[in-house]
Amino acid sequence: MASAKPAVVQTRPVGWADVCDAPAVRTVFVFPESEQASVVALLDRLSPGQRNPWLVDGCLYGELTSAGEHLYADWEPTAVRGLSQACGRLPGWAVQVDVSGRVDGTAEVRRLTLALLARGGVAMDDYSDHPWTREEIADELSVDGRRFFDFGAYHERTNQRSDRDGSGDVPGSTLSPNGSTDPSQPFQPC
Repeated sequence: MASAKPAVVQTRPVGWADVCDAPAVRTVFVFPESEQASVVALLDRLSPGQRNPWLVDGCLYGELTSAGEHLYADWEPTAVRGLSQACGRLPGWAVQVDVSGRVDGTAEVRRLTLALLARGGVAMDDYSDHPWTREEIADELSVDGRRFFDFGAYHERTNQRSDRDGSGDVPGSTLSPNGSTDPSQPFQPC
């Protein structure tokens, strides 16, 4: 899944939502062996009063997605094959968990993923094509030099700096590194 996400194409002036949310969001797909109704019940408990998307731990946005909604449309063929082999079939649905780019999110993603995989299944992240089991995640197993949701190792290995090109500027943006069109203005967080 390392190359599953298409590049962001700038078609309008960059605004705060573009800088803060679009390129920095990271995604995990969880394919629980549990029945969908029990997964929904778990998410309802973790996020009372919200549903699809569920906001969990203040930085994770979970929603159910199905193969009919183009779940695998932008996946690499090797990732789809690996998932099919790990599950014995291509799953018909998943919990897509988007992680805000404003936080590290590693502990929260691990906690939610482990809860969703309590009865089995696998998860896949943006940083490898490996289908991660609950045991591998809990044991912090390293596969090809990366652990589950190991964006730091991924960016080190691919020599990337998140959504930046190394200059401190967002590609295609007229914003300065402090997030404003005027470098003398203080940075305003999202």
